[in-house]
Amino acid sequence: MTDEELYRILSDLTGHLKAMRDDRRTSGLNAPSGSGNGGKPPKHGKSKLPCSADLLDWEHKLAPLLSEPAEELAAAFPGQCWRTPRQDPSRGTDSVAWAQWLSHPRHRPLILQMPDWYFLDTLREVEEELRYMLHPMDPNGDLQGLPTFATAAQLADHFHIAEKTIKRWCDRNQITHWPGADGRNIYPTSAVLAKRTPTEEGT
Repeated sequence: MTDEELYRILSDLTGHLKAMRDDRRTSGLNAPSGSGNGGKPPKHGKSKLPCSADLLDWEHKLAPLLSEPAEELAAAFPGQCWRTPRQDPSRGTDSVAWAQWLSHPRHRPLILQMPDWYFLDTLREVEEELRYMLHPMDPNGDLQGLPTFATAAQLADHFHIAEKTIKRWCDRNQITHWPGADGRNIYPTSAVLAKRTPTEEGT
């Protein structure tokens, strides 16, 4: 693996983890330790049901998966690594903090020096799994002219279903959503396409 490839994997992984953290913070899920919210639900308004109950499970899985190799690296190269998030928790100790620590230009060459390190394959596999989870491919191979993610209004108009139907699917944890650039929620087009049935039209 080259440094360029490792940088791409870690950068993409960090982006996935940030998106998942943002979704946890805007949902009814308790924040994980190290997220800066003291493990409490969001304080801004009424909590809503999370659109993905698996997000917290992912955090519990990924934080140690990233932190343990990071601390192994820091122990193998004392004096060459920055202080780990556990040693300096000022920027958090969640999976995002560990991914950012690993992707630092000082640390990537050290990662590549670790002989026979299974962690490189693990990084690639986790990044790919999260990418497909967050950006699912349309099972029919055709998003029917819509972008990968679209607003409820765009999807409702295109697929001739009610916006409330799409939001109801999200409330039932059948699809997920993410905050869009303009502040409106966006939904995965492929998931809505897969959920759409004739009985839902016009409801």
